[in-house]
Amino acid sequence: MTDAPRPLFADHEIFGTIRRCPRKLLTAWTHRVAAAWKHYEKGLLPADGGWEDQEAKLMEGIEMLDGYIAEIREAHRKEDDRR
Repeated sequence: MTDAPRPLFADHEIFGTIRRCPRKLLTAWTHRVAAAWKHYEKGLLPADGGWEDQEAKLMEGIEMLDGYIAEIREAHRKEDDRR
């Protein structure tokens, strides 16, 4: 696989500069977090019980993803407001 002529992401806070398909960076863990986030967004937790009963690392990942998605949505909202 060859590098892209321009970076897909430049100076990303987590991944640095990405010149290849970012999908290759995803692991089974990131897929699990993304799948759990879809339910979390609808108000459902991954496992039975309340917040304290959930796997801490999974909830940490969900919260991180939720924050990134909120930032993207806010940027899109601002862009739409400018139009």
